Amino acid sequence: PLDFEMENDIQGVLKIDGETIPVVLLRNLIKKEIEPIDTSLRKNEVVLLCRGREKKVALVVDQIIDERLLNVRPLNPILRRFKIFEGVVSGTEQELLLVVNPSSII
Repeated sequence: PLDFEMENDIQGVLKIDGETIPVVLLRNLIKKEIEPIDTSLRKNEVVLLCRGREKKVALVVDQIIDERLLNVRPLNPILRRFKIFEGVVSGTEQELLLVVNPSSII
């Protein structure tokens, strides 16, 4: 069991080995307006610990699809106003996948 505490509908903290790390529930951040808010950890979700420079953030995601080095393309001008997204990559089925910038959501 994780030592996990929510501060609001989107953000909380996770304690790992005595370190307090900000955590973000991505499902509540990018949910549809009609979907209810759920701040509990679901059985099938994955906590992805990201580190960049001196900061760490934990992202709660539905699944990790794959791990690989990708060429991230710039966002369309319409999507640039959403600071949460860094760019887009091409998926395996010709779809475009948005790349989240973890440091922008804490």
